[in-house]
Amino acid sequence: MVAYSTGNIRIGGGWFIMAGICSIVVGGAVILFPSTALRILLLAIGFFLLVMAVAGLAGAAIIARYRGIWIVPAAFGVIALMLSLMSFLDPGFLASVIVILVAIIVVIAGIIALFVGFHFRNSRPSMAGAIATGILLVIAGILMILYKGLTSILMVQALGVLLVLAGVIAVATGISHMKTAPRVITITPEKP
Repeated sequence: MVAYSTGNIRIGGGWFIMAGICSIVVGGAVILFPSTALRILLLAIGFFLLVMAVAGLAGAAIIARYRGIWIVPAAFGVIALMLSLMSFLDPGFLASVIVILVAIIVVIAGIIALFVGFHFRNSRPSMAGAIATGILLVIAGILMILYKGLTSILMVQALGVLLVLAGVIAVATGISHMKTAPRVITITPEKP
């Protein structure tokens, strides 16, 4: 048996506007106070890693009880526990690890762009842009590793800028939605 109900559903852009304002406020705070935002972010990552460590170790214990392969979740749990403890004891270490991982990804992207640019340089004249991009990405990755402290602050501020931009887009979407969407929709179910 299917239950039907009729009624009105209020439609509006208020949620978009509220989420956008929150995003702008948080993003602005991140831009203005990047060191504090970085500390809070690293503590949040530390708590997340602690939860993942407990889950990994608990999963390993449960799997071992049923004679399964428990080494993978146990190793995951131990690594997550070590990173969690390091994030609480020395947050700068975790920030450095994150910066180094991002820098490695940037260098790999640069190497791929260089490979694509050199491989197709004779067939497509626009590949000079790929080569230049590859060179810039490799240099950026190396600079990120050399200046980890500055890079971590800049990465947090870039996150703040993205939050502000997302907030502005959400507010604009909410305003547009309020102007164009109907205020109330009446739902009337079809009779079976």
